[in-house]
Amino acid sequence: RAVDDQRADTVIADNLAGARIAVELLADNGHQRITFVSGLRRVESGAERLDGYELSMKAHGFQPHVAQGDFRVDAAHEAVAQALASPERPSALIVGNNLMTIGALGAIREAGLRIPEDVAIVAFDDPLWAGLINPPLTTLAQPVRRMAAEAMEILLERVGGSRSEPRRTVHTFELRVRSSCGTAAG
Repeated sequence: RAVDDQRADTVIADNLAGARIAVELLADNGHQRITFVSGLRRVESGAERLDGYELSMKAHGFQPHVAQGDFRVDAAHEAVAQALASPERPSALIVGNNLMTIGALGAIREAGLRIPEDVAIVAFDDPLWAGLINPPLTTLAQPVRRMAAEAMEILLERVGGSRSEPRRTVHTFELRVRSSCGTAAG
């Protein structure tokens, strides 16, 4: 997350664009009723991911639907269970982080629904278990190694005195397509 200090260096991922990538993928697969399982709006990444989702949904002419997951397993489980029980059940979910994904997966299983046949899913973060579940989870992964290497380079420049001006770098999420979105990985 960015620090609210103009002197600080920043290495972050583009949360707005990440959410748009997820909506595009699902829209390209024919989904219109896409629900976003949202984190907390007061957290920068939560607000940006929600904004990106809403902007992309509106650009497609789709009605945004938000299930408030608060970045927690239990809150996401409850919110997704409610969304899946509604008459306007979503055909797809975009989940704002890996903890909420656990809650969403539990709610889908308890509802007796199949992924991706009944509900497709794309999640932020790429936990180690994403490729191990059945079906494997489509994710938006932060390029953590590149981000860490760049942050270290910036730190060494600052400590070494070769740079004093702040630097801000924004990285793109890597879409890792697996079966949970309804598109064959390739």
